[in-house]
Amino acid sequence: MRLLVIPLLLGLMLVSNTTKSQAFRKDKPFQIVFAGRAITNQSSAKDTSACKGWTISNANIQKVIKDAKNIGGTEWDLAFAVLPCIVKGQLIQHGNLYRFEVNGGSWMYISSPDTTLILGNYKKEDAKYFIAGPNPD
Repeated sequence: MRLLVIPLLLGLMLVSNTTKSQAFRKDKPFQIVFAGRAITNQSSAKDTSACKGWTISNANIQKVIKDAKNIGGTEWDLAFAVLPCIVKGQLIQHGNLYRFEVNGGSWMYISSPDTTLILGNYKKEDAKYFIAGPNPD
């Protein structure tokens, strides 16, 4: 019985490794599959009135993702406001599906089952797509 379990487990590991998604690359083409407005409970701001009317089109989501830079947790914490206003959805790149969330505070994340990228948008010309920009310090 043990001989049957080991090959079965090895087979599952091989299938798991061959179906692992690639890391998202913002410099490669991607398409927005779905995007919708939402309010996140991750924000410490309880007033959601700034969210009224704020949205971002699919084309502009692509633009702000491409223009953003990868940031770490400390930079995200110190430079960006976590607003309750978000647009979230899914995007596809090279056949891989990713979840994304764009925060009105000029930052976003893109995640797959095994990786999450945090991006911050510092471009002055993209400020019109957000409610608040990053701290200049």
